[in-house]
Amino acid sequence: MRLSLLVCVLRCCGCFCPQKRQPPRPAVGSKTRDYSDDAFGLVLLGSLAILRDYDFAASFLALSLAAAGTNAAQPVDLLPGAVAPAALALTPLLAATHGVDHGQEPLELALCGVSVLAALLKYSRTSHER
Repeated sequence: MRLSLLVCVLRCCGCFCPQKRQPPRPAVGSKTRDYSDDAFGLVLLGSLAILRDYDFAASFLALSLAAAGTNAAQPVDLLPGAVAPAALALTPLLAATHGVDHGQEPLELALCGVSVLAALLKYSRTSHER
């Protein structure tokens, strides 16, 4: 009795439902444009695992989060390509806050180049589809 009462209360509250709830689908004909940085994992993991440049990784992550939030309100196609170079410019300022002299690594520049190139390729593909 108590168990069935508990299940009934949980079902009413929406906490227990044996069927999976599907997220609402967008209306037919509408296109959703989510923020998508195709080189995000490469740049972040490359800066953390290979370069061990935590200042660049932190600035890249913070700018990526800000860009994703900004892009949700006002979509900009080339915004993902601007995040890595902006993080590269911001990194020496971040490093100076804790007294570290930060020089630019060639691999760091290459990772930023890959990010910009991925954004440009994606933009050219999507602009041809429209």
